[in-house]
Amino acid sequence: MGAGVELPLNVAKVNVTTPSTADASQKRRKQPANFACPVPGCGSTFTRHFNLKGHLRSHAEEKPYQCKWPGCGKGFARQHDCKRHEQLHLNIRPYPCEGCKKNFARMDALNRHLRSEGGAECRKIQSEITAPLADGAPDGGAALPAAMKPDPDGWTGSGGLMM
Repeated sequence: MGAGVELPLNVAKVNVTTPSTADASQKRRKQPANFACPVPGCGSTFTRHFNLKGHLRSHAEEKPYQCKWPGCGKGFARQHDCKRHEQLHLNIRPYPCEGCKKNFARMDALNRHLRSEGGAECRKIQSEITAPLADGAPDGGAALPAAMKPDPDGWTGSGGLMM
């Protein structure tokens, strides 16, 4: 597993994957994860070598992909994260909160808003509009809107892949 992968010289962060992200990855896999991260204590596995390489850049805090938007310059370890970020500059926000009418660029941001303390009232309004989840509601048992799913990134603050 993971043969031929060079260990980054500078491991700045051992844990770059949250437990909820790892769990979500395991659940959606349709093929074996034959590429293991060689960083001691990490434990992340991947189905493609390409994804392991991007993950290793996260350990070293390498960010070779820079946002090209004028004045931004934010860096990313993975090209697809950079492209997703650049789309935010275009202010495309297709995920509306039915409670406060705020629009979000990504569904995980809307879900994080709905799970937050400030989104409690919005959560009530949203649940009146959509059917509640059955068993396994992510907030410990209270019914949440069917459109609301656990954030697979699990990031709640700094260190996440946000704007």
